[in-house]
This record gives sequence, structure tokens and C-alpha cells, in this order.
Amino acid sequence: MAVSDWTKIRGHADEVVKSTGQWAAILDENGNWLTDVEVENLDFKDQRNAVTSFKATAVVKSVDGGLPHPVVGHLVGEGLGVVGDDGALKPVTDGARFLVVERAGRTRVAGRIGFTKASGDGDTPSVIEVSGMNALGELSLLPSPTAPKSWRGAKWGTVERVFGSGNDAGIPLVRARQMAGIIMGKNATLHTAKIEKADVAVRAIISEAIESVYTACGLAEVEYPLRVSTRSTGKTSPEVLVEPTDASVLATVADVATAAGVTVRAELWLPGDAQPEGLNLTLPTFVFHVLQE
Repeated sequence: MAVSDWTKIRGHADEVVKSTGQWAAILDENGNWLTDVEVENLDFKDQRNAVTSFKATAVVKSVDGGLPHPVVGHLVGEGLGVVGDDGALKPVTDGARFLVVERAGRTRVAGRIGFTKASGDGDTPSVIEVSGMNALGELSLLPSPTAPKSWRGAKWGTVERVFGSGNDAGIPLVRARQMAGIIMGKNATLHTAKIEKADVAVRAIISEAIESVYTACGLAEVEYPLRVSTRSTGKTSPEVLVEPTDASVLATVADVATAAGVTVRAELWLPGDAQPEGLNLTLPTFVFHVLQE
């Protein structure tokens, strides 16, 4: 995994913000810088404890020599110039892409790009419309395990036939797959319900899911793309019951948190930023703060 030189990027970004008022860039699935991009019509919606959408227009005029802007290859990829019935060019499918935007005097915003639509004269687009979800949406992609210990101790193996007891059981797979057994739902003998102060319980549920899932994926703690800070407002939080059901983390905690007056805030931490409370980060990371309002 190539790691970006964030010391140079940080200095460059600060200069761009100072001179133009805004810096925007596309990051890869590991948070590495891919390219700067000129962004217009930025619309980042915000709603407490909810996944919200964003939209933006990336201006991708050809650079000197008529070559496509570098962002085209990162958001459109192979098949450039092949337009579908909806007017969209074939999007990149080899890894996640994130949009990050910084403006003078404002909090950095970042989100996962979900859809792109390119337009322009000829085969090379001049504008790419991008849309996606906010940083908090990362918790909608992460399961909240009912049996987290089974995830942390998951053993991987090669599966070459359809697994189970149905009519297709035993049929050879077209391609062998790597799978690990975990315990879910009614089969979980030790449920991990939390009866705690609301901010403590929500923080624990998110932290446990992150540790369990990424440990199962073979990542060391320093590589976790999501982390939870220990930041607190110091306000008294009511006692609640939160019980994982193998649904997403956000679905597990959102209603309980909102009812208790707790807000889960998300931000993209980049090397060079101040360290979040309770963490010592070195790689780009989405950090979640659980705050009693």
C-alpha cells in the first residue's frame, strides 16, 4: 500500500486554501491522495445521527496537450467515452473513492463517492457530477456483531463448493472463495447488550464493532480505517440499553443515541492534524466522537 506524503500535501492544501479559499481532492480506499480537483456547487447535507448525501460538480477540463484531467481516470476509469442510456460513463469499480474539501475557517468535510456522471464534448468529459454519503455513513456499512468474540477469533479457509443444506449444496463454485465462520443472531449464546450511560454505551458498541470486524479481516489496530475518540462534553448522560442485532452499527445506535441526547459526529483525520482524544493515529482515519449534548 503506497502511503501519501502528507507533510507535502498538507502544505500544498494550506496554500491552495489561502490563495483560492478552497482545496478539494480525491482519496483512494486507503485515504491516500490521488489528485486535486476543482469542485463547484458543493452540497454537503447534515442531519444528526443519520446518513446524508452530498453532491458536487468536478471541473475536469483537459490539461495541456489535450490529455484528460487525472481525476477522470480515478472516477470514470476504463471505458472512457462509452455512454450508457442514462448518460453516465462507466465508473471506477476497483476501490472506494472519497471526496475531501477544506475551506478557510470551516470544518473539513469528506464523504464516500457512490455515483458519478460525466458530460462534455467529444470523448473526454469536462464535468463530472459526483454524489455520495457523508462520513457518518461509514457506520452504516459496518455490522454490529451479536457475538464479537467469534469475529475476533474467526478462522479463514478456502471454500470450493456451495455451502449449506439447500438444493445447491455441494455444487462446485465457479471460483473458490475465502470464508470465515462467525456466530450471528439467535445462535449467539453470549449477547453483548450494553446497559450503561448512553454516551459510554454507544462509544462501546462502535468500538467493539470496529475491533471485531477489522480483526477478522486481518488488520492491525494501527490500520483500522475507523476509530472512536474518548472525547466527552462532561455532561451527564442517561442510562440506556443498546443491543447489537448484526444490523449496521448506525442502525443499532442511532435511535437510542438521539433519544438520549447523544450525537455521533464523524470527521476525516489526516496526518498533520491534532490527535483526537484517546488516539494516536498515523494513517488517514475516519474518527467518531460520541457526545452528550
